[in-house]
Amino acid sequence: MKQILTLLICTILLAGCASSDSTAVSTSDDTNGPYINMVQYEFTTTVGNPIDFSNISGYDDVDGLLPTSVRGYVNYEQPGDYYPSIVCTDLSGNETAIPITVHVLNTPAPVPSASAEPSPSPESTSCPEGKDPDQPCSIVLSEDLSSYQTIYEGESGYDACLNAAYGDETACEIITANDGSFWGYGLK
Repeated sequence: MKQILTLLICTILLAGCASSDSTAVSTSDDTNGPYINMVQYEFTTTVGNPIDFSNISGYDDVDGLLPTSVRGYVNYEQPGDYYPSIVCTDLSGNETAIPITVHVLNTPAPVPSASAEPSPSPESTSCPEGKDPDQPCSIVLSEDLSSYQTIYEGESGYDACLNAAYGDETACEIITANDGSFWGYGLK
């Protein structure tokens, strides 16, 4: 009886000393940078009137909605042209940077704010005739974007793409949505 009681006490003590620490290991294969929701790449303001870029967001196929930031220098107290970038980094460290142009003028001009388009939502409908029928028709599939350094949405994106490619027209390719419709341009 003493042996059973001793064995039981030793087992309880050893179980109480066991460590319950665990380490989470990420096995994510997320290698695609996030998409930045922008429809405009050139902004104009007047001296003393900073542009609010807070309504521009990023979307990642793994992490969902993400914040963006402005990288680069814009002096809103000095007229001139400035070339910062809108940057978004996903939780795996993949980064997307889109160059923009900010014109700071001496004379009053309309002050546009950056406009964003809605991010894809889980309720989005499928696209039976698309490359991926389970995805919405209007989105660009991540595998279609992975070969580009930077992407530009819409017809106005062509000028921004050419500017970033230093005028090399062969570096800017047309990107289509899941349903095959025109979406924008990609810089190789």
